[in-house]
Amino acid sequence: MKYDSIVLIANSIGAFFSMNAGIDAMIRRAYFISPVVDMEKLILNMMSRANVTETELEERGVIPTSFGENLSWDYLCYVRKNPVCWTVPTRILYGSRDNLTSCETMRSIMRDYIAYCGLDCETCEDQSGVSRNSCALLSSGYL
Repeated sequence: MKYDSIVLIANSIGAFFSMNAGIDAMIRRAYFISPVVDMEKLILNMMSRANVTETELEERGVIPTSFGENLSWDYLCYVRKNPVCWTVPTRILYGSRDNLTSCETMRSIMRDYIAYCGLDCETCEDQSGVSRNSCALLSSGYL
């Protein structure tokens, strides 16, 4: 390897592809900004929004949506067959107005990973305790 260690900074779908790439051993620490942490849920939410069933998607293969995204059966199958297994110490900055991943999904994923690894998670919000435009989910351990 050319470098002793790598620090990864990624956002949204780039964070998902990084977590799904099998590069954990090369990464010393990661910083994610509003990452897609549950791609299957995102796709299922998009299917629901477009009133598309799994059967329909399987039969047609690819379905364009009115909101400009294509739904793909092959991609949904890939996501299901290749679950994320991320073992890199990671810090996440999550925008509470993120329209791809809900705050509930983000918190749930963090709780699941934190519980699995036996780590602590800290949620930081506005100094006054009021969540405004963003919140940070910080993990000093593994995501």
